[in-house]
Amino acid sequence: MKNNLKHFFARTLFPLIMGGAMVAGFLTIESGTVKNVLTAGTPIILVALIVIALFERVFPYKKSWNKNNNDIQNDTWHLVFTQIIIGRIMGPLWIFLLAGITATLAESYGGTIWPGSWNIFGQLTLALLIAEFGRYWIHRWSHEVSWLWKFHAVHHSPKRLYFLNAARFHPIEKILFLIPETVPFIIMGTSENALLMYAIFNSIHGLFQHSNIYIKMGWLNYIFSMTELHRWHHSKRIKESNTNYGNNLIVWDLVFGTFFWPKKQEVADIGLINPEYPKNYIGQVKAPFMGDLDNLLIFIQIQKNTPNMKAKILLRIGTIVLSVLLIIGETIVLVKTDKYWPLSIDDYLAAIYLILIAYLSKNNKYLPYLMVGWAFVLGNMYAMLFNRLDPIYGSGERINLLIAINFIALFFLIFSAIVLKKNKA
Repeated sequence: MKNNLKHFFARTLFPLIMGGAMVAGFLTIESGTVKNVLTAGTPIILVALIVIALFERVFPYKKSWNKNNNDIQNDTWHLVFTQIIIGRIMGPLWIFLLAGITATLAESYGGTIWPGSWNIFGQLTLALLIAEFGRYWIHRWSHEVSWLWKFHAVHHSPKRLYFLNAARFHPIEKILFLIPETVPFIIMGTSENALLMYAIFNSIHGLFQHSNIYIKMGWLNYIFSMTELHRWHHSKRIKESNTNYGNNLIVWDLVFGTFFWPKKQEVADIGLINPEYPKNYIGQVKAPFMGDLDNLLIFIQIQKNTPNMKAKILLRIGTIVLSVLLIIGETIVLVKTDKYWPLSIDDYLAAIYLILIAYLSKNNKYLPYLMVGWAFVLGNMYAMLFNRLDPIYGSGERINLLIAINFIALFFLIFSAIVLKKNKA
């Protein structure tokens, strides 16, 4: 009986809990009681935390991972200081720093550029895709750029995975990760309702992602970056841990060739190479500034790219399909109106550029350039779908939005391409 329940919940626990949390979040929004995003979702997250902690005891992935290695106190400090306090400080700080940009865009556009009229679950999906893109690259750089790895090593220091590991991050790295999770939404004027749903999803997914629960996600592993995939990311073997960078979604790993899921294997040892890495909060905060405690030299010597041929093929096919759709879409817009011809030229060039680089991406060194092209085209497609086909606003406001979106995308992604090429990513 227990074994049957184990296999039942392995398939259904995540959809049930996350689905229930999303419904609870939706009902909270409908009640009109959302006054503070940081507190409105707390009861929902706490209920999910209790359920996840309970299921770790009832149906564990590894019984040995349920033994306390004196890390609960350490992870609690990470939760309080790194997650809660820094999160409370950085949110208002970014709002203060970016208020001018937000106001300028709102004034030129006649309101916020966030599609607040969308269904709340559509807004959640968009928020996840935007945040995940930035999180993916900061996370990937943290494995490929030596000085960033020193901070990220804190997160990889546990010898076991359980729900509270989700909180273990160095404060400086937490600030970096908050950039893609905060800045785009402030600039775009994202609604409090969408931010509430994102906060609930992000928090509960993080608890599940690091949980010690026997879970089998099946085809959902191609959508969510859940525990089956994330355990490989915590492997001691570099070729396994330099994969599955997604925080909530696995989509960008599929696009950029870092998806890793050996279905008939189980992860072996997890953690860092150095067994003497600090195990307390203060020691881990100081660790990045204390030499090669993370065995950085060994890390650099054995670090290798883990090519995923299926993912590379999917990337190239997806790129060509995206380019063709873009050309078709731009042609339709051009036929219906002549207002956007000056803006359509760059989109046609971007599509041709993507097709060319997709062909050249047989060689890994061209992949960073493909990434830049993807960001540029995705920004243009967002502007086209949300603004160009919107009959309410004038053309001048749409042009300003298009420039803003592409400037942001190109600024960060040209920089990332340079870094990736320099580090031979």
